[in-house]
Amino acid sequence: MIKKEKFDYVITDIKMPHMNGDQLIERVKLDNIALETKFIVITGGIVTDYTSDQRKSLKQNIDGYLKKPFNKQEVSDLFKSLVSLSSGSKKVAHS
Repeated sequence: MIKKEKFDYVITDIKMPHMNGDQLIERVKLDNIALETKFIVITGGIVTDYTSDQRKSLKQNIDGYLKKPFNKQEVSDLFKSLVSLSSGSKKVAHS
């Protein structure tokens, strides 16, 4: 779907059955698909089972994250922050 449509944002969970969220993001970026799309991950916590290198790579590939459980206000605040940031700025987290 992401190859055929343009999306401003992609929200993905880190833990998914067939492909982790970070694998999805890496694949999209490696294939030069959705270059202007902002990626947001949702997670039940900081990825403690990831190595330091995996966490570093994930941080470099995302534009923000939400820690579960999150509420409507946190989602709204995240999107407001992303809209106000210029491309290439710091990452945004809400929990």
